[in-house]
Amino acid sequence: MNKIEDRQKLEHSGANLANSEKISVSVVFDNSQKMLPLNKPHVSFRRQWTSDNKDEYYLNNQRMLSKEVEDLFDVFGLSRTNPYNIVHQGTIEKISLLSAPAVFGLLEEVSGINVYESRKSQG
Repeated sequence: MNKIEDRQKLEHSGANLANSEKISVSVVFDNSQKMLPLNKPHVSFRRQWTSDNKDEYYLNNQRMLSKEVEDLFDVFGLSRTNPYNIVHQGTIEKISLLSAPAVFGLLEEVSGINVYESRKSQG
């Protein structure tokens, strides 16, 4: 499913949402261990979609660019490019059957080393 289909599914999954001017999703992170470089014990992230198909991002009610939010999530270990933030049923069994080099490659991917190496080569 692509982003447009995801958004349409969210917008039309209920009668109240379909008629809304804005739709938002908020997540509050415990930052007591200072994993995010912010001097706050809790960090609030909100993504908002407007009726004219604009995305707006907020961190602690301060508007941010999507790139800034992605960079912060990378620091927090929630990279968009890491498909292993949520482990789906059956994945552990598949991992247990991998060869040693494949497990090493998977560990590099899960730990975010490949994201770091990619950015290093771009910068």
